[in-house]
Amino acid sequence: MVDAALRETGNLRGVQELRYRVIAHAKEKGVTADKLYADALRSVDALLRAGAKLRTDADALFRSASKRYARLKAESEKAVERWEWWTGERYELEPFYAERHRFSRGKQVKEPAAKAARSGLNAYGFDAEGHLRVQHSHGSSGFTETFRTYSRERIESTHYGARRHEPINAALCHLSDGRIVECHTRATQGASIERYTWVANCIERIEIQRTSDAGNELRCFYDAIGELERIDDVSTIDTRFHSTLWQRPKKGLTLKTLIPKIREHFLELLLAELRQHALASPAYAMALVVDNEAYDHLLPPSVALATWEQREAFIARHGGDAVDYLWSPPEWGEEHELHPWDDRMQALVTPANQLLWSQQKYALAYRLAVDLAKELNTLSLPIDRSDDFVVFACELDGIDGVAGVKKSAPKALQKRLAPLLRRPPRAKKKPHA
Repeated sequence: MVDAALRETGNLRGVQELRYRVIAHAKEKGVTADKLYADALRSVDALLRAGAKLRTDADALFRSASKRYARLKAESEKAVERWEWWTGERYELEPFYAERHRFSRGKQVKEPAAKAARSGLNAYGFDAEGHLRVQHSHGSSGFTETFRTYSRERIESTHYGARRHEPINAALCHLSDGRIVECHTRATQGASIERYTWVANCIERIEIQRTSDAGNELRCFYDAIGELERIDDVSTIDTRFHSTLWQRPKKGLTLKTLIPKIREHFLELLLAELRQHALASPAYAMALVVDNEAYDHLLPPSVALATWEQREAFIARHGGDAVDYLWSPPEWGEEHELHPWDDRMQALVTPANQLLWSQQKYALAYRLAVDLAKELNTLSLPIDRSDDFVVFACELDGIDGVAGVKKSAPKALQKRLAPLLRRPPRAKKKPHA
């Protein structure tokens, strides 16, 4: 019966809440050692891992997308009376899409005369009533297409790929009194449902269900004149816990003013943490790692230490290939990770990370990490170190620690470390006779 009931559960949040109720009930009745409890918990956990069924109103729209392409394209493009060209994603169905995903809306530009110059741009086609009917998102190999249709109670959107017009996703949004109240999306890799709670003329709450996890809830806050001021991401398990997803930058808060303050406070926190950190053997390296795919955690860089004992083990185990381990922080483990973080750091990096993404200046995060590494290489750090200890910056996506050392370390130190920075030449394959 437990399995049968679970199969009918429509969303992962419900499954997760059911898991907590099962545990609480078993503890209350004192049956946590019973087989029935273990089987029930195992069933819930299996469903959480696999993903609950999430039926959406966009499912049929997605299934029929291929058959509808030719007609939808012809009708939508025929209705277009004017075009706009933008460097970013300017018009999205879901409310506050750019703020929630830290995307830049870009700026409006003239239509490029040359097709090659269109790569990276979005073209939007509007009908006589001002409805967006067509979107072309241009890339190096053509453009994807999105078509929208409108009625009094719903908006339908279907997105197609650049090659062979394969359906990528379909969305159906329900309207009430002209306002969007629900948005159902079905894609090749999953589905989601968003529900919007309106108070007066503002969206106060966004409830999100997904097939990939238990979903979440967003709460929106406004200033005295009704302009969006902040979006908080609230835990669906315990509403006391929340984090700021987006906040309108305060006047005077720019990357130019924030980054020097982040740099100064990062050094203060790191030095204080180093004084308290114990090592079994001297450190030979410290990495400042930038996760360039984590839009809300670009800054500050994470910090990891590697010890002389690890260095010797990498060389003994991997020989000439040790270079791939010596300068790759994920290979070092988590034992000597440091966390230079406090309330002030959070207050500084929250708007900074938002600005980095909205202004598409992600490279500044890595540049700051390199500058910090260079400065740390000049300081007498309060930690037991090898005589060739080095601090370097690297990016988590496609880590190249060797390049990081060469960018961050003084030339004299690079020269000392040269034997450990070189990869052995690969033996040439002999031609077959």
